[in-house]
Amino acid sequence: MNPTQKRQTILSILLIVSVLISGYLLVTVQKLQEVNESLQTKQIKLSESLTDMSALNSESSEMIKKLTIEVQKINSEKLELQNDLNNTLTLDELSKQRLKAMGYEDYSLILNDLNHHNNLIPFEGVLGGSMAWRPENAVLLNDKWVYATFDDGHIDGTALLTFKIDNNKTISWEIVDIVLNN
Repeated sequence: MNPTQKRQTILSILLIVSVLISGYLLVTVQKLQEVNESLQTKQIKLSESLTDMSALNSESSEMIKKLTIEVQKINSEKLELQNDLNNTLTLDELSKQRLKAMGYEDYSLILNDLNHHNNLIPFEGVLGGSMAWRPENAVLLNDKWVYATFDDGHIDGTALLTFKIDNNKTISWEIVDIVLNN
């Protein structure tokens, strides 16, 4: 083979390789364009989803604000009703004198002492809750008796208790009757 033929063969091979590389590059560019279009479509959908989520977040925030205000109103009404109840059920003078003699002019201290005696509640909590007295809902009936409520956040009940105060101002409690509400 003479040099001209060799050169033409090499050029022919280079031309074939160039065509193959160009074909490969063309297919690759087309695939990249398809992937790019797919990514753009997904980006638009994601952007729309983010907009929807932002709107839902705003609605949720507004709903939480409204519910928080409603809960505050309900708690305020509950406190007013409890105060009305406590004012309605005033202690007789003899009970007041006896409690004062035992060092208890602030009756809420007696009711709050119930917090230290949750073990008196003979019922188990449900759904992971623990039974506890609710002294804010308790009523001091006289110098010996308390009407109290308890709950675990799921179920509740009421009890009639008697208490004694020793010389050290320590309160001991005993349940007279207790009921778990349905």
